[in-house]
Amino acid sequence: MFDKWVVERGNTTLEDANSETTTFIMPDSEVSVKATYKNAPVTTYSLTTQVNGGHGTISASKTGLTEGSTETVTFTPDDGYEIDLVTVNGVVTDVLSNILNVTMDADKTVIVTYKSIPHTHSYGADWKSDADNHWHECPCGDRKDTAAHTFKWVI
Repeated sequence: MFDKWVVERGNTTLEDANSETTTFIMPDSEVSVKATYKNAPVTTYSLTTQVNGGHGTISASKTGLTEGSTETVTFTPDDGYEIDLVTVNGVVTDVLSNILNVTMDADKTVIVTYKSIPHTHSYGADWKSDADNHWHECPCGDRKDTAAHTFKWVI
């Protein structure tokens, strides 16, 4: 980025050496004026992440994210949970495939809330039993058709 003007040769006074445009009175001898430049400052932002209520994690870089960069935020719900709501700086944001790309044009706060996935029981056709009862069982452990064993004498 522009820094300042420098008179390299000759004798003249610049109106404003720090302005990108300037003027001077031309003397009756040669003058050489040069523009100098410096590195533009790098703007960086921070990314804050939070999980409300637990049941999963969120991962991303946190600091030193340069202006205009894109940061990938990954959401990992616990088994039996899914994403319920994601906000970026308080604005509800859609998430596809548990990944969100955030453009760093300001400090950002990403908050996720997970919810349990509704479970539909699927009971097997085979009977399970113990010493006292028999039943059909879902892989989650829920039982239905529970009944006590009965015994009939057959002769």
